[in-house]
Amino acid sequence: MLEKKNIRGSVEEFRSRRREEKKMLRQRKREWEKKQLEDIGLQLSKDRKDLHKLYRKINNTKNVYKSRISILIEEDGKIIIEKRKKIYRG
Repeated sequence: MLEKKNIRGSVEEFRSRRREEKKMLRQRKREWEKKQLEDIGLQLSKDRKDLHKLYRKINNTKNVYKSRISILIEEDGKIIIEKRKKIYRG
């Protein structure tokens, strides 16, 4: 059986890191959306006749892949965030 060592501390660390990660992802998404809207605005000013391309760009900004946060917890309760360590965990 797994021994529970310092679970409360690990959980708090996990939650705080997850909060930071979510905050960073939200900021990146806002920046990306802002850039996309600027690009669409430039397209509108250049090319008002080709609405098909414009609507395609608008739909592409709506249907974006949502990135997931992946954090692993080792048997001893340590949190693994780095990709290399996750790969070599075995």
